[in-house]
Amino acid sequence: MSEYESKAMEERKLLSGSGILIVNVVVDSSQNLLLCGPDVVTRGFVYIRESSELLHRAKLLLRRTMYVLLSKNHLDVREWEQQIVHSLSKFVDSGIGRPL
Repeated sequence: MSEYESKAMEERKLLSGSGILIVNVVVDSSQNLLLCGPDVVTRGFVYIRESSELLHRAKLLLRRTMYVLLSKNHLDVREWEQQIVHSLSKFVDSGIGRPL
């Protein structure tokens, strides 16, 4: 097994135990508009059929977070990442009792 394959297997083992949650957002920074999203994609994080309401509430929280960030009239990608992770971490921890 090559070093690359070994690393890939390690990542797969990690993801199989904790899953992944991805947030997709499209923003027009020149006009300060949210064009698309937020969309939440999960793999192995929660069972989607049982968690559709949780994911819907997460999207609403993210949309509110996006509008607060857009109101600042500047796009700072690091700040956006930090705010998204912060708001989702608190939400997920309280919603499913498991850290993000």
